Amino acid sequence: MTFEEAVNYIESIPKFTKKTTLDNTRYLLKLLEFEESQFQIFHVAGTNGKGSVCAYLSSIVKETGKKVGLFTSPHLIDIKERVRIDGEIVDEKLFTEAFHNIYDRSKQMVKEGYSHPAYFEFLFGIAIYIFIKEEVEVMILETGLGGRLDATNVIKKPAVTVITAISLDHTEILGDTIEQISYEKAGIIKENVPVIYWAEDKRVKEVIEKTAKEKQVLLYPIYKENYKILEIKNKSIDFCVLCGYYENRIFSLPFCAKYQVANAMLAIRAIDIWKKEEKIRYSVIQNGLEQVKWKGRMEEILPNVYVDGAHNEAGIRAFIEAAAEMKEIEHKKKYLLFSVVKEKEYTNMVKLLCEGMKIDGVILTEIDSGRKVSAEILAQEFFKNGQKKVEICKDENAAFQKGIEYKGKEGMLFCVGSLYLVGSIEAIVTKLEN
Repeated sequence: MTFEEAVNYIESIPKFTKKTTLDNTRYLLKLLEFEESQFQIFHVAGTNGKGSVCAYLSSIVKETGKKVGLFTSPHLIDIKERVRIDGEIVDEKLFTEAFHNIYDRSKQMVKEGYSHPAYFEFLFGIAIYIFIKEEVEVMILETGLGGRLDATNVIKKPAVTVITAISLDHTEILGDTIEQISYEKAGIIKENVPVIYWAEDKRVKEVIEKTAKEKQVLLYPIYKENYKILEIKNKSIDFCVLCGYYENRIFSLPFCAKYQVANAMLAIRAIDIWKKEEKIRYSVIQNGLEQVKWKGRMEEILPNVYVDGAHNEAGIRAFIEAAAEMKEIEHKKKYLLFSVVKEKEYTNMVKLLCEGMKIDGVILTEIDSGRKVSAEILAQEFFKNGQKKVEICKDENAAFQKGIEYKGKEGMLFCVGSLYLVGSIEAIVTKLEN
């Protein structure tokens, strides 16, 4: 199969297979002759920020001189985004080669009485094949959904476990309370493997501490009091670490969103624990942070045009806070391009947006998915919350052009909500630039 045919096959997997067991994934890795002990592995779970934490970890590890493989989800534009070597997306030739290997292993599994790998499991297999072939030394693995039953949880003993901020999301699968969701995320905790986690929520803290006690694990909590934001610039943030080996050191991030500091702190602490015997130099950490690239997180894609994958309530709160810190926002008109999937608490998300920031106009569109929420339903919610200027434009390209038109030279456009929307906007801008 060609690369395009391979992608089409992968995207068709949900149509003929269901979520599989970890035993299924273990057998797939056995067929790949995966030897976990040959790699140092960071395993990352959480609700918000786990992709960013993985990106920070990958960039810093690269700066230490180690060859690093990064597996994340979802992708925004290109399925290859999920697998990176030293921060670079793998090429089509290598991805297609890996696909054929996993495709053959899948047929073998079915013949032997196992299930065909599920969508995420298949992609995880592709990543592992590539990491083995490319002889990476370190793997950064992001969970797809939850943690306890996630395909990546076949890893028996990672070097470090990281759990980012946890909030209500995917409640139909993970549970409808913070405690239940925390239990699922904490499922990646392994005996005697140190855990770095965001500890601001007491409910989360209690669940993780209970799990850690059962697994005899050392915990390294991160709180807001462990850092101080010094300056927020147009495209960067300076902050000071107030704990650990790097106390009072100043770091800079190439992002303007405050929430990225918490993500960076988790990564810094994880690196610190990983290399506690030899302490990583400050310059290595700083260079890693400065060079990280991660799309769709309060990213300025055009002058005064931002995209942010704020796809749940916690994400919307973080977006509003980040926007409020932007120096130029008070003096400019603000327009919102919004779309969301039906699994999310979109009524609360809309309420937060309307209460949290002054919006001069809203454009509602629909993602190309069966999971979309109709623009008409979203419009009702915005009207209900006092927004007067609301326009429906179901075609994403037309909606974006409308947003640019409204923004003009002096305004600001925020494209917020589903990562599907963010990916579509990123693709539109890429085409415009080419």
